[in-house]
Amino acid sequence: MVTVQTAKVANQESLVSLVTASGEIKPTTYTNISAQGYGRITEIFVKEGDHVKKGDRLLLQENVQANADVQAQSAAVNSAESGVQVAEAGYKQAQADLLSQQANLEKPSWITTGDRVSTKMV
Repeated sequence: MVTVQTAKVANQESLVSLVTASGEIKPTTYTNISAQGYGRITEIFVKEGDHVKKGDRLLLQENVQANADVQAQSAAVNSAESGVQVAEAGYKQAQADLLSQQANLEKPSWITTGDRVSTKMV
């Protein structure tokens, strides 16, 4: 005869299995990011692990070249404005000289030559 043992089985809510593994996670796509200009990074909007898509702003960069270009253009504008002022002053002087010469032309010749004119009637 065979002896069989029986026991009451306790009801278990859930069975948990914990598995550990070692390895390396690699992205499916690598993307190189480069800037179009040079400058100091002033703010970073993303952190490692964030999901980004094309067009997302990643950081804020101080653009040294653009600032230098603006300053150079501003200096060129100031120089051009100074040139305009010099030209206007020259133009006004030339107008004054022209009026003076026209006035000299319209004077009677005896006034400009210094001849004396007699007002006696003969």
